[in-house]
Amino acid sequence: MKKIIPYFVSAAVALLAVIPPLELSINFTNSPTRFVWTFLICGLLAFYFAFTKAHICLKIILPYLFINTFLSRIPHMSMSSFIWVTVSAYFYLLCLEIKDWRPVFKAIGCILLLEFLLLILKIGHKE
Repeated sequence: MKKIIPYFVSAAVALLAVIPPLELSINFTNSPTRFVWTFLICGLLAFYFAFTKAHICLKIILPYLFINTFLSRIPHMSMSSFIWVTVSAYFYLLCLEIKDWRPVFKAIGCILLLEFLLLILKIGHKE
């Protein structure tokens, strides 16, 4: 399983590099029922993160942000940003498990080459 992790990270980096930026709002918090379930699942993930091998600051910040979401005056916006923080924290945890970074660097090199070619097309007005 540890040999597959760099390829998962490479795929995630490549996917995030070629798709347009995502909206701040997440659609599965629009209805009250979905909001409660998303709130509970992300809260459970936040408290579970405190028992991982991440940095101590992240272990403290993630449960704090969950409690802050609970007490916020704008819960939908706080929950949307908290979901992205939770996803980023678990992505960081996944990156901690990588031993061989070559596939990730190859994916980043391919992305930079693609972006360079798109820039040349833009400069030459051939897009």
